[in-house]
Amino acid sequence: MDFRPAHQTRVVRATGLIVLLAVLAVPERLLALESILLEARDSYVVSSRMEFLKDGSGTVDFEQARLSPDWQASRLAAPAFDFEQKAYWFRFRLENRNDRAEELLLELGFPQHDYVDLYVENSPEPLYQTGALRPASSRPLYHPRFVFPLTVEPHASLTIYMRIENEGKLSAPVPLTLWQATAMARRDAVRNVFISLLVGGSVLMGLYNFTMFFVLRDRSFAYFAIYLTVGLLFFAGYEGYLSLLVFPDTPIAARISQPIAIDVSMIFLVLFTLEYLETARHLPRLHRAAVVLVVLLGIHLVISPFVLVATSIAIVQPLLVVATLLLSLLGTASLFQGNRAARFYMLAEALFLLGALIFIAKGMGILQSNEFTENVLHGGVLAAILLFSLGLADRINTLRLEREAAQKRVQSELSKRNEELSRLDRLKDEFLANTSHELRTPLNGIIGLTESLLLGVAGPIEGAARSTLDLIASSARRLASMVNDLLDFSRIQHGDMQLNLQAVDLAAVTDVVLALSKPLIGSRNLKLLHEPGNIPLVLADEARLEQILLNLVGNAIKFTKEGTISLSYRVLATPGESEPRYVEVTVSDTGIGIPPDRQQIIFDAFSQADGSVAREYGGTGLGLSITRKLVELHGGRLGVFSRAGEGSRFFFTLLIADSSARNDSKPADSTGSRPSETGQRLPTGVAVAAASAEQAPEDSNGPHTGVRTLIVDDDPVNLQVLSNHLALEGHSVIAADNGREALRLLESEQEFDLILLDVMMPGLSGYEVCRVLRESFSETELPVIMLTARNRISDLIAGLESGANDYLTKPFEPRELIARARTMLKLRQAAQSQSHLAAIRAELQLAREIQLSLLPPSLPEVPGLDIAVRYRAMENVGGDFYDVLANSNGAAFFMADVSGHGVPAALIVSIVKIAFWFQKDLLMHPDQLLAGMNSVLLGNTGNGFVTACYAYIDLERRVLLLGCAGHPPVFLYRKRDQSLVELRPRGRILGIFASAPYSPAEVPLETGDRLVMYTDGIIEARNADQGMFGDDRFRDFIQEHGEFTPEKFADTLMQTIVQWSGGPEKIEDDIALIVVDVR
Repeated sequence: MDFRPAHQTRVVRATGLIVLLAVLAVPERLLALESILLEARDSYVVSSRMEFLKDGSGTVDFEQARLSPDWQASRLAAPAFDFEQKAYWFRFRLENRNDRAEELLLELGFPQHDYVDLYVENSPEPLYQTGALRPASSRPLYHPRFVFPLTVEPHASLTIYMRIENEGKLSAPVPLTLWQATAMARRDAVRNVFISLLVGGSVLMGLYNFTMFFVLRDRSFAYFAIYLTVGLLFFAGYEGYLSLLVFPDTPIAARISQPIAIDVSMIFLVLFTLEYLETARHLPRLHRAAVVLVVLLGIHLVISPFVLVATSIAIVQPLLVVATLLLSLLGTASLFQGNRAARFYMLAEALFLLGALIFIAKGMGILQSNEFTENVLHGGVLAAILLFSLGLADRINTLRLEREAAQKRVQSELSKRNEELSRLDRLKDEFLANTSHELRTPLNGIIGLTESLLLGVAGPIEGAARSTLDLIASSARRLASMVNDLLDFSRIQHGDMQLNLQAVDLAAVTDVVLALSKPLIGSRNLKLLHEPGNIPLVLADEARLEQILLNLVGNAIKFTKEGTISLSYRVLATPGESEPRYVEVTVSDTGIGIPPDRQQIIFDAFSQADGSVAREYGGTGLGLSITRKLVELHGGRLGVFSRAGEGSRFFFTLLIADSSARNDSKPADSTGSRPSETGQRLPTGVAVAAASAEQAPEDSNGPHTGVRTLIVDDDPVNLQVLSNHLALEGHSVIAADNGREALRLLESEQEFDLILLDVMMPGLSGYEVCRVLRESFSETELPVIMLTARNRISDLIAGLESGANDYLTKPFEPRELIARARTMLKLRQAAQSQSHLAAIRAELQLAREIQLSLLPPSLPEVPGLDIAVRYRAMENVGGDFYDVLANSNGAAFFMADVSGHGVPAALIVSIVKIAFWFQKDLLMHPDQLLAGMNSVLLGNTGNGFVTACYAYIDLERRVLLLGCAGHPPVFLYRKRDQSLVELRPRGRILGIFASAPYSPAEVPLETGDRLVMYTDGIIEARNADQGMFGDDRFRDFIQEHGEFTPEKFADTLMQTIVQWSGGPEKIEDDIALIVVDVR
């Protein structure tokens, strides 16, 4: 029974009903929400004891969220949520059982959420509204993260609701921590120290690396400095400092900068890695993959400002994963290759990843939150930056060591190159000597025969025939002049030019020069004026003075079409001296003149006023250079005054001869007979000349003063003649009248520079003497010129086989003897002298022109035949050769290919030319012609050999006569049925086998037939894949282009070979081609 009053009973019942209704009104999940009991702790991890509610539409308000039954529990310390949902609601309950109110700070540790609203229980209006896309002034506290002050009353509980909304799809963490204010301040103080170290270290390292880039120009320093700068910008944005300090009122700017900073920093990190590890050289495949990644990041960088930030980040996240894996792979692969830089790179990456893993483990609750775990990521980044910088510093040391090693390699290579250049210079000198020797004989023959024909030795010659002979003689003289200029220039360059100075009558020499120069005027209205006056004798080498004047007068005639050329003199006195010392010689003309800016370079070797002058007037550009050197050797100077279009005035000075020089210039007045150095008595009739010859080395300074020459001949008159000729050159001559006496002199301690050896002598012949002396002296140590009246091919072969350097047939011109002696001495000097490399290229170029001049200058016109030839030489002097001759019955075609390249091959080519020339009487007998050439070349090609083919087209019989010496086949294209015949008669290569039979071939010819002769440079031309043009492709070309004319066929073939090879500079061998069509 209830004894309480009735009204008390009603109150109790009403109270119980209200409580029951209140309980029923609270959602079931809220009743189950775990409370966070506030105790004496510094901080509380809220994220693991809160609940979340998805708001897919973003329209759920506070009341709807509070009453929703869909709340879910979170058990992670730093849970991440996929904001594909529009928004999330979070709630947690705080319970304060203490007797005092608790003042706490709620921290949302991820400062990138767009909108953050904080509600408290039973209050539909938000207590705080802030976020990354709201101004910094909306933040409750001035802090880079979102921090909310909360107060929990004593013996009360407080439920907190937080709404987070992000634009776009974004997976983001929601790390909520409750802090005591003092604890949070301590944490921030420690954290700020690490951040300051990170920022300060990044700034210092960035400045340092920028400085090193400008000093060393190494791009890896610049890439790393840019990566640090942009990475620092990204860090400031990610940690919330950018929105707080830089863009407080425009937070969208801070948000947009994040994906841009990610792209730029990652691009430069990849570029730094590629440059630092030198992956292009060591890891080319991975390098290309990294370059593709940089391109993709660059594309993302361009489009990121135009899409949502969340979308941009979602796109770049896979690229970042790929970049991380690729950079790790690059570092690992470089480390396994032994790359020193990879050690620093991998250690830096390892420390950064270790710090990141510890930081992630802290966020997931695996490790406790403390000063170490909170700041380990900053420390890892800072350590990585320092290690990267140390690696770059080590790179400087590595580069220094590599540079020193490279310098040593360059020095070693330079030494090898110098040795090679010295060898080339020696070869050049040998080439010049041999080429000049081989060219002078046929040139003198051509000039002599041509001039004798012009004089009527074979009857009167008029009209076109006379004009043609004049052209032949002129061309031969020009080529001989080129050889002489080259030899003079080489002698001057090497300091070998010596002068025979004596008192000379300048006016008399001038008269001779003008007389020699008059034929050069031709039919032009041009006058030569000479104003001799009363001038003293000058101190000069008469031959060289004549050369100086000939060069200057010849130039004046060349460049003056009409008007006058005058020579004048004046005596010059040196200031302070009473007696004049110089005579100035002036050569004036009314020609084209020289521009002021070109008046100095014309004295340089191989230079002319301009390119048009070389094309219009010709010349090698050596004349004025040699002239100036000769004037300077005389102790004078050469100058020019000229205006373009008004003519030129060249002037040079010569020393006036004193009385002693004049006395020395008088001839010796000795008579009677006197002994030679061998003890032999020369006849009285030649004693004066002998005395002069003996005194010449003492009283003159000839071109070869000090040269000791041994002359061997059984005829005393011949000995005297040779002595006279050589004495004029300054030779010291020793005579021997038989072979045994010559060998005795050679066995003594006397040294000789040259031997002139007669062939036909009693006792020991010249051949036997030469064979004996070659046992002790090589061809370069002691040159031998054989002299004989016999001129058969067998005599030439016997002389060369015995070891002679040259072979001169009597009677000979004194100039030819002197020229050959000079050539031999030049050969000897080239083998002994040191290298002078200043003009190797220029001299080799001129030598190449001389070599090409051995080829026919023009093709003969043969009725019934259409002929086209092409010749393409390598950069070095090559070994291909061809010749075309015509006679009354038809035409002969010869082609040869000398093994090897360069100077040795070119020397053999000159011998091939001479051998073919000796066989010109056998044009209609291919087998005999090739056999005769083989007998000449046998033993005279060194280690080389010669392949050749010879064809003669007999137009009377309409047949092709063919011979082959190991050469590629000859093709005969039959236009009538478009067939192709390959012709390869049997025959051995030339210059190797003593017994070498050659089988001739005879093939009938028809109108329209085409003959194709070639060297192997065509079929052996290689493309970029090292594939040869080949025989089959060549055969197809001949048949496919059978309708072309010979000229068009030849041009098209050469263009095809150039294209196949990849350009003219890629062609590796000489090419010679002859195409003949039968009409």
